[in-house]
Amino acid sequence: MVIDGLGLQRERVIEAARNRSYTGFVFELRAQGANFDPANVAALKRAIAGYNHDDETRKGILAAAGLTDNVGINDAVRLNILDDLEGFYFSLTLNVPLPQEVTAEPVSA
Repeated sequence: MVIDGLGLQRERVIEAARNRSYTGFVFELRAQGANFDPANVAALKRAIAGYNHDDETRKGILAAAGLTDNVGINDAVRLNILDDLEGFYFSLTLNVPLPQEVTAEPVSA
């Protein structure tokens, strides 16, 4: 959704993310013609905020977090946050190392 919303080519974005630092990645997105103008970014944010997962995905995320389907969480933004927190919790409780990009020092701008 984000890649399409910024007008980028999926394969090139994935390659850029794998092969460049964060600063280089942003540069690559701009080089590909990413549309970061305020109106386009606002439209993309509205699309993301209004997106809902399908029922199967929603139920799976809720079940993994030990919640029933009647908790009233339907939007993808909150479900994705819940899914991320559940994964983070399990990585801590099972002593599984976090991915490098999470544990690395922030890149200065």
